[in-house]
This record gives sequence, C-alpha cells and structure tokens, in this order.
Amino acid sequence: MTTAWTERDFLDRIRSLGITEEQWPEEFRRYTAAIGQRQYQIEATGWDVADGRACARSARITGPAMDISTVMLYPTQSPDRLPVFAAEWVVFGPRIHMLVLDAEVCGDQPALFADCQAAFRAAHARWSTEFPVNREKPDWFKDIETPWALYGEADGSRMGLLREAFRDYLDITVNSFYSAELEGAKAGADHPEVESYKHHHYVNSPGHRILGVKFGERHTDQLLKDWHFGPSRPRSSIAMSSAS
Repeated sequence: MTTAWTERDFLDRIRSLGITEEQWPEEFRRYTAAIGQRQYQIEATGWDVADGRACARSARITGPAMDISTVMLYPTQSPDRLPVFAAEWVVFGPRIHMLVLDAEVCGDQPALFADCQAAFRAAHARWSTEFPVNREKPDWFKDIETPWALYGEADGSRMGLLREAFRDYLDITVNSFYSAELEGAKAGADHPEVESYKHHHYVNSPGHRILGVKFGERHTDQLLKDWHFGPSRPRSSIAMSSAS
C-alpha cells in the first residue's frame, strides 16, 4: 500500500496555477537514516506558485511498514482571498492510522470562511460518512479545524476512496478559490496571519516525535521550521537576492 500518488495528484492539479520548484538544500530534499537493519527515507520539496502569490509544500516519509505523505498549498499575501489546502495520511502496516483533509482560513476572514463553508458543504457531507472520526484527534488540531475538515482513520483497503476524497477537496480548492482569485491576490513574503498559521503547525507537528527518533532531532527541527513550514520563497525574491 503506497501513498506515492499524493504528490503526483497534487502537482497535476496545481500545475495550471504556474509552479516553480523552490531551491532547497539537498539534505532537506532527500535524507536517509538507518536504525539497525531498517532504512528510513524522507523526501520533501516546495514550489513557488503563481509568481509569489502562493506556495506549496510536499513531504513523504517511508520505511518498514510505514508510509506518510503530506501536501499543503498556502497563500502568501492574501489570506483574505485564498485558503490553505492541507492533506496528510499516516499509514502503518495495513491501516491508514490517520488521515487529514481540510481547507483552512488564516486569521479572521469571515467572508472567505463563509465561501469555504458553502463550497465544501456537499463534499464534507459525502466523505465524512466514509471515514469515521479518529478518536485520537489532538487538541491543537481542534483549535484550527473547520466544520468541513476530515480527521479520520480507515482500513488500508479504502485507500482508493481516500484518493477520490483528496481529489475532490483539492479540485474545489483550486477551481473555486485559486483559479478564481489568484489574479487579484498579492504576491510577496508571507502575511503575518500565514506566518502565524505555519508557526502553529511547526510547534504542534507530530513530525517532531515521528521523525526526530529516525532522522535526528536537529535535522528534523530544521526541516520543519525552515523548510516544510518555513517561509515562502517567491521566485522574484530569489532573483532580487541574486542580483544584489
């Protein structure tokens, strides 16, 4: 059972927005660790989206009986127009131990929140009946989850159905918000509300626990803080830095 489709489907759907891969140090793009005879690998990267109006991130961790994938799509300067798309699956053995699918609003944006609630109502009604709520939902996620969020668990045989739900939520995010609103969105470094959202995820990420033991606490902290949940790196800012 594999989650390799997650990044492929993600890129297929955001490519139309205009994406350029961010320039990450190789040690944070691919990293392998061994614990005894067991090999673990993490692959991660990010993309500038729509010339600095948004950014995207992806990570996949694999090892014996473990396959974890997560992708996120963030606004940069316009959290009033664009939600954050977030998805993550944690697979241990034959079971999807945890699945998260949401489109979150950074800060107090009542108009965008109402638009998201309307856009995702039907999808949530459909998919929430397929994936029971995970009783291990942490308090930090409860603080930010939306009424249309999925936080569940499932038998591995339902991976194909989870992929359908993922595509459904992502298509709504891209078609109803990003494709429609990007032209009017601002480009640039992360808005304070987006920074706050990323910092909240960095502080509370289970990755500290799951990855720290396998890849080292220092490497894991740098990856999460500076790259996976780190600041967007618009292509324009890279060009200006090179010119100076």
